[in-house]
Amino acid sequence: MYARILGVVTGIAICGLQAQTLDLRGRVLANGAPVADATVLLKTKKDSVKTGADGTFSFGGNVSVGKVAGRMFDYRFEPGYLAIDLKTPLDLQLEIVDGAGHAQGGLSRPLGVGHHRIALSDAMPVTVGNAGSYFLRMRLGGETFTHPFVQSGTGAAGTVFAPALRVAAKQSAVVDTLLIRKTGYQNLTKEVTSYTAGNLGDLALTAASADGWVNLYNGKDLSNWIPLIHGFKVGNNVDSTFRPDVANNMISVRYDKYPNLNFADRCGNLYYNKLLTNYRIRVTYRFVEPQAKNPVSWGKYNSGLMIFAIDPAKVTGDPEFPPLIELQILGQGSPGGSGSGPTTNLNYCFPNGMTMKTHSADCGNNHTGKAAPPPDQWTTIEADVSVTGVTKVYQLPDTTNPLETMSGPMYNNQPVTGGYLTLQSESQPLDFKDILLKELP
Repeated sequence: MYARILGVVTGIAICGLQAQTLDLRGRVLANGAPVADATVLLKTKKDSVKTGADGTFSFGGNVSVGKVAGRMFDYRFEPGYLAIDLKTPLDLQLEIVDGAGHAQGGLSRPLGVGHHRIALSDAMPVTVGNAGSYFLRMRLGGETFTHPFVQSGTGAAGTVFAPALRVAAKQSAVVDTLLIRKTGYQNLTKEVTSYTAGNLGDLALTAASADGWVNLYNGKDLSNWIPLIHGFKVGNNVDSTFRPDVANNMISVRYDKYPNLNFADRCGNLYYNKLLTNYRIRVTYRFVEPQAKNPVSWGKYNSGLMIFAIDPAKVTGDPEFPPLIELQILGQGSPGGSGSGPTTNLNYCFPNGMTMKTHSADCGNNHTGKAAPPPDQWTTIEADVSVTGVTKVYQLPDTTNPLETMSGPMYNNQPVTGGYLTLQSESQPLDFKDILLKELP
C-alpha cells in the first residue's frame, strides 16, 4: 500500500475573492421539442429553477467564489497529511484521479470548526497502481482544487506517492453539477465548469417508457453508478470488476483482469447514485463461467440485488458487506443456499446493522421450496420496494405470488426512510440487463 507521502505544498488561503454574477442559461429539449416545467437544480449551490414554455432556464444573482458564508478556510500539505483549518462546518471530499481522469480512490467526511489533520493514505487505494502522474482533487465549500502528484515504483509496499513541491492549488474544471428532473423522463446531469459560464446550450432529456419504467443503464458507460469493493476506497472500480457491455446493452461483472484471476475476498457492490424511497425495480440476470480463483466459499452462482443500502460515501470500516438488505439471487447448485430441499432464489440477507421488522425468508432459504433457476438461464426478478409498507419480491413471469415479503427496514435500530440499490460482485461472473426502475409516490 502507499507507505508515505513526501513533500510540503505551499499553504493556500482562500479569502477575499469578490462575489461574481451568477450566469447560467440553457434550454431543455426532448426529441427536439422544448420541455416545460422541468426542475433544474444546482446541487452544490442548492438553487433550483423551472424551465419556461420554450424549455429555457436561467440562474442569476451573485455567487461567492472561495468564501464560505463570508469566512475563509485554509489548507496545506504536510508529509503524509492534509491539514485544514475551518471557521465553519463543511463536507470534505477527496479523490485520487489518474492521468486518464479515472477515480482511483477517495474519501468523504464532514468536518467541524477547527483544525483537522487528515491522513492522505485514507484516500488512497489499498493496492498501488502503475507508476505515473496522478492528481489529488479536493472539494470543499462549493469549490474544487486539484494538485498533481507523481507516483514512482512498481506497486510493492513502500512505494512513494509524492506531491509535487510548491504547486499552488488551481480551481478545478468542475464547480457544481446541474441536475434536470421531469416526470416521464430520465434524470440528466451536467457538470458546470464555472458559475459564469453563460449559455450551456441545449440539454436533451431521454423519455422514460410509456408505462413509467426507466432503464438505469445508459448503454455506453457507468455514469450514475458508484463502485464500492472490499479492500478499496469508494469509487475505485478495481480491475474493471463492473463494466459496460455496449454491444449487448448490459452491465457485466468480470474478474479476468484480476491478478492471477484471484478473487481475494473482493466482494463488491455497484451503487445506483440516487437515494430512493418507494419504487419498483426489475432486473434480468444470468451467471457465466469461469468463477474467479480463490472465491468466497458461498460464491458459486451467488450474487444479489441490494435495496435500502446506505450512501456508499458513508460506509466506514471497509466491511466485506456494507449495510444494506440483500435480495439474494442464486443459480441452482449454489452453496449459498441453506436448509433442506432445493436451493431457492430471492432469499433475504441483512448484514452490518441492517434488518427488517418482518421477513418471510432467511439468508439462503425463502421457505417456498421452489428451486432456483439454472445458472446460465436469463432470469427476471422484480421487487416492489416500500419504506413504510410491505416490500414484495417476485420471479417473473409470476407477479402474483411473491417469493418473499418484508417490512419495517431498520438500520442500527432506527427506521430507514430511503436507500440506494446496488448490484453485487461475489466471485461468480454474471450479466445484468434491462435494469428498470419505476419510482412510486
